Amino acid sequence: MPDAGEPAGATAPPIARRTERRWRSRLASSARVLVALLAMSGGAALEHVAKQVGLGGTRAELVEAYGAIAGTRPGARLSSVGTLLDRLERGIRLM
Repeated sequence: MPDAGEPAGATAPPIARRTERRWRSRLASSARVLVALLAMSGGAALEHVAKQVGLGGTRAELVEAYGAIAGTRPGARLSSVGTLLDRLERGIRLM
């Protein structure tokens, strides 16, 4: 699923509607546990992201806030945040 404003690549496989709905639903869900993990990580930048998103924020807001701080391009933000979260706490999932 490409981020808003980025067209899908010519070779990107089609995404099933059910899968896209599931991904969008997860991005709209609470980021409370993920925000708490970032806040306790000990890194100033990650603590800033956690404060910016807050406990009432969504996973999509977390992805955008982290991407802005980390300077990742929009198409790489999901994988970048997912990798970070896995590194901080094995088994915790963004999606």
